[in-house]
Amino acid sequence: FLAVALLLPHGDLRPGDLPQRQTTPDLADPGSDAFFAFTVDEDLSHVALFHDLAGTIDAARRAYILLIGNSRAQLGWREDVIQREAQALGLEVFNLAVGHGETAQFALDVIRRHDLRPRVMIVSGGPFIYSTDRSAWAETVQAMGGWEARKRFFENTAAWHIRAALHWFVPRLDYHGVPLTGGWVHYRSARTGWWRNALEPDNRYPVAFFAEPASHAEPLAFARMLQAEAGSRGAMLVLTMVPYGNTQSAHVRVLADALGVPAIVPSFEGQETADGSHLHRDSAVRASREFWEAFVRHPVIRSQLALEPIQSRTTAGVSQ
Repeated sequence: FLAVALLLPHGDLRPGDLPQRQTTPDLADPGSDAFFAFTVDEDLSHVALFHDLAGTIDAARRAYILLIGNSRAQLGWREDVIQREAQALGLEVFNLAVGHGETAQFALDVIRRHDLRPRVMIVSGGPFIYSTDRSAWAETVQAMGGWEARKRFFENTAAWHIRAALHWFVPRLDYHGVPLTGGWVHYRSARTGWWRNALEPDNRYPVAFFAEPASHAEPLAFARMLQAEAGSRGAMLVLTMVPYGNTQSAHVRVLADALGVPAIVPSFEGQETADGSHLHRDSAVRASREFWEAFVRHPVIRSQLALEPIQSRTTAGVSQ
């Protein structure tokens, strides 16, 4: 029985069809600066950022630009596009975005706790991100002591790698085509803050649009507070978002006009999600390129970042 249990899942029972052999995806080379972040359970990003683990805060302190958001900002703005372009200009960008549908409040807590002072804070998300709410996981992390945080970080990381190793010997037989980890597996760069995906779905769902809220009063109140905090640190707010399965986007322009800050939103035309909520990689790469080109050409942003002025222009499909 043991021999069959160990050997059977390693064979190709029905090549190209179910059942299939599934193992825990382990990114072969996430980079020396990366740590395991999460699949569908606990996001170790919260632990690392709030309790300053794995060198994340040293990198965040060096950044000229901080990106605030949730998983949609992580997966919609791609590291390989934005970091390459930023580094060519001598700019450091750090992605503070975390999972669990988090609002901007958690990022604000991290900024205050570690006294981060970027030149630009990019806020990316739907209207619900402008809220003082925190996820249950964020509250759990913030209640941890330093020892408990380190213990939790180590235990989750070790458990993941042990699981990945054991699954090579005893893989799972999948009879129903259900992903072992929910379709996503993320590592996180301590140097840039970006997730690096060991696994991501390859589905394609057209972006959809939902009715806008009747009032933007609550998001605007939080945005004003965030702007005041940024100003006290010598930073400027820039508002943006990526589309998702139930996109609401009117708030970006409303809040930006009320605050007098730039709003830079890439085109939503033809964009697709990989899971109904997060942009498919192809769409994310396109959105990242459009966003960065408009961002870095905006004269007010260039001035804030001490970049040489250039002739401003409007990129097709991008509002500035």
